[in-house]
Amino acid sequence: RFQTGHKHHIIYAKRFHPAPGGVAKKFIDDILPIPDKFTSVSMKDQAFEKIDNLNMVFNAYSYNERLPIMNAWMHVPLMEHIFRVMFEPIEPIAKSVNATMTRLGLVENEYTAVHVRARYPTRIMMGILGKDKSINHDKNDEKPAFEGHLKTLLLDLASNALECGMLLKPENKLFFSSDSVDLTNHVMNTPFSSQGATPLTYHVTGIDSREEIKHLEHGRHVSHVEFYPLIEDLLIMGGSSCVAHGIGSFGAFAAGLAGDRCRAIHRKPGGGTEKCPNGRGENLVMDITKEYVMDDNLSDLGEGRLSPPTEWKEGTKIDTGIRVVTRETKHL
Repeated sequence: RFQTGHKHHIIYAKRFHPAPGGVAKKFIDDILPIPDKFTSVSMKDQAFEKIDNLNMVFNAYSYNERLPIMNAWMHVPLMEHIFRVMFEPIEPIAKSVNATMTRLGLVENEYTAVHVRARYPTRIMMGILGKDKSINHDKNDEKPAFEGHLKTLLLDLASNALECGMLLKPENKLFFSSDSVDLTNHVMNTPFSSQGATPLTYHVTGIDSREEIKHLEHGRHVSHVEFYPLIEDLLIMGGSSCVAHGIGSFGAFAAGLAGDRCRAIHRKPGGGTEKCPNGRGENLVMDITKEYVMDDNLSDLGEGRLSPPTEWKEGTKIDTGIRVVTRETKHL
């Protein structure tokens, strides 16, 4: 489905092409005849494996010889530049971001952002709240009390997330963000002690005195002003040097805005905690293959393609995920 302005172009492939290059080629062949300047592409479902494969095609055409490997909820490494070229915050948001960072003592690229997507309707959350209440909570239609099994779950998620964030750069200040105001307030008012060989106590910073964060897919009509806190969180996290995030795409988007240079993933796909270090946030590169350039000759792709980021590890993409090759790539 392709949407441009008020016009819609709906294109269905007659058959599925298993190779990611085949899927991308079908998209491109169908898009080219459309005269509009901007075209957005959405997929039938949001399975990150499909999105990762298409982003691998993007990387193959953007880099020379080796391409960054995409994994769950990861944005292309060029996202930090693409976003800042295409978008800038309106004045009220820009002023709020600057005032908040000054008040919290945050200096760009000198802090670690930790994000917990507390309202994500995982099976665990549905088991506590019930399916309907969990979905309604995620869409801001109802807010359960911060107590009992729900509180225990969220505090466990936050503690693990902070531990993962601390391990990225122990010297960094920690900025905590969540779509649960109750959880954010609790974390800010409770000193966090790391569980490492040399325990350290952190006074985590964050934004307090807020109403519940509105999600972009909010179930009811809201004013655009009500989304300002969400954008503020995204931009502050995107200005960090490291990001620890869990499931879903919001925290991963912030990591992308921070360049994906330093990140940790602190939750399993099903919603449970993932202890760190776990290797899931590692940055890997692999040789570009014809699979990802739609059988074009690599030598004919022209100049202007980028060298992969230095000091990324060599890996390979396999059907079930990512395999790491132990040697490090120092100079590419």
